[in-house]
Amino acid sequence: MVPLRPLTALAIASALVGCGAASTDATAPARSRTLRVAFDRPNGLITNEYAIYSSGPGRHVSPTWIATSGSLFAHDHQGWTGHPDAVSPDACSCRSTDSSIFRIVTRRHDFADVAVSFALTNQRLVATHKTPAIPLDGVHVFLRYRSPQELYVVSVNRRDHTVIVKKKLPGGHSNGGHYVQIGQPAHWNWRFGAVQHVRVGVRTLGPQRVVLTLAIDGKKLLDVVDTHDPLVAPGRVGLRGDNDQFLFDDFTARPL
Repeated sequence: MVPLRPLTALAIASALVGCGAASTDATAPARSRTLRVAFDRPNGLITNEYAIYSSGPGRHVSPTWIATSGSLFAHDHQGWTGHPDAVSPDACSCRSTDSSIFRIVTRRHDFADVAVSFALTNQRLVATHKTPAIPLDGVHVFLRYRSPQELYVVSVNRRDHTVIVKKKLPGGHSNGGHYVQIGQPAHWNWRFGAVQHVRVGVRTLGPQRVVLTLAIDGKKLLDVVDTHDPLVAPGRVGLRGDNDQFLFDDFTARPL
């Protein structure tokens, strides 16, 4: 995976510390709470990396999302990356977005066994002088995100049309961690402009057995098992984009 910019791992870790669960029902058990995100609001910036890296005026802080890189907009009642570039944004992301490296995670961090679903429209792939085109560019889903160095990631739209599951663990040269592939990849012939209905899931079936699944448009593409030091603790969920301009809607994280 493409690493984030130098020195951001510490900043991200610091920003995530103390960001508790943003629940619509604080009294409900974590297992019973479903997070549903719609974008029924005027077009404009929801949040961006400036909101966590700067204490300056005009910060856009979201009660639902943390953008550790890039900018998240509302656009025609959908979430949107904006036009991806590789320039750090100002408070309003008016001049740049930095969304060539796009990372958003939920403030809630209590998702263990969970199904994440959303409607995805992939608009285009790009490349910048800082982020040249590579096969894994595209859209990916975070599961059990504990830190930038400890997470599962499911690739759902890659430049090479491969879908795959990986686990990131601390220690290494990829923003302080390293990736381990889980199971075998599969092929998904996605198209620009088509609405895809994505569903990813993760479930612990034992102390050393975590099952991860991916289905798109009702077709099961991946069903893999992590049996080597699996990640069993709850965490955040979210989306990742690499050199990708995309829209998403009806984002739902439903505890299993």
